[in-house]
Amino acid sequence: MDSRISRIRSKLAKAPYQAQRSHSMGAERHQFRVGPRVSSAQADTFEGKHHIALPSAYREFLVELGGSGAGPF
Repeated sequence: MDSRISRIRSKLAKAPYQAQRSHSMGAERHQFRVGPRVSSAQADTFEGKHHIALPSAYREFLVELGGSGAGPF
């Protein structure tokens, strides 16, 4: 696993408790949680359907961490 994924996971776990964090709209609802992870098979299907190859770091984010970013946007 890319070390960046571990760092992102750690930072997201700490974000709600940071004294200096931004209090963005909806933060209390989304609580800096990412969406459900995407399986490798789902990523393969997406790539095949759209005739693309996702950048490896982005694909790893989707498969290892979560299928969407943390937050409403």
